Amino acid sequence: MIGRTFSLAALCVLLWANGSPAAEQPLTKEQQLNKLRLRESLLQLEERRASLATHAEELKASQDLFDRHFIALQKFKQTQNRHDLAQLNYKQAEINLEQVKLDLLKTATHLVVSEARKYRTEDGKSMVDIELTNASNVRDALMVDSTLAEEELLTLLKVENIFVSLVNGPIVGEPYEKRIPALAVGQSQMFTFRLLSDVESVNVLLSYLDITEGRPIILKKGSQQDLPSINSAQFSQEGELNQTVGFGLTLRRLGDEERNYALAVLGLPQRIDYPFV
Repeated sequence: MIGRTFSLAALCVLLWANGSPAAEQPLTKEQQLNKLRLRESLLQLEERRASLATHAEELKASQDLFDRHFIALQKFKQTQNRHDLAQLNYKQAEINLEQVKLDLLKTATHLVVSEARKYRTEDGKSMVDIELTNASNVRDALMVDSTLAEEELLTLLKVENIFVSLVNGPIVGEPYEKRIPALAVGQSQMFTFRLLSDVESVNVLLSYLDITEGRPIILKKGSQQDLPSINSAQFSQEGELNQTVGFGLTLRRLGDEERNYALAVLGLPQRIDYPFV
């Protein structure tokens, strides 16, 4: 929890870390709602603080009267109960305010999948490169406390212990889970999974803080060697002399751009022809 006190005046003027007024850029609807939530929580805390102070004075006066036997024990207990209730309400308002601040920080914290590329290695393995970026919103974090220095803001928005998995129903990436120790604001990190199933899309499952969320991603196709793979349903066939034996070929290339390729067969005896049809 963020153990920092906030004044009501801080809500009126939001400052960027460089000192320029945030009013120069209009707040979004969501930012306005978040600002209102924070203001309501602060007002509630101020009201309950004032109520607690009033009941504390009443309890002090009642204690003095009770000690001098001017009021009965029942009357003193009633005053004490009202003070205890006011104190409980104040503590609850503190908890509510801290929860609102944490919610605002969660809203400001945002991880994005900036790239997801599928390719095939030279040994035929299907791989996926995933790039994760911390695109947290510094302006949203300023709503929690406009007096925070830039270094403090960046510390608050740094995300630690991020766990990443690839799923498409079951987990389809190996390793089954990867851990990123920390990701600072604006920082990106690339990591590689081997695909256990040949799929065109995956759900990038992210787990961080107390958040678990999935990002459905259509994989962009790429290639390390930029050559198509060639496969045949027939491993070998037998045929008589002067007969034709056909092999069905399947060509596949993991790439988005168009390329032209020429096919050739190597290693056959000179008297055997190999037309492609």
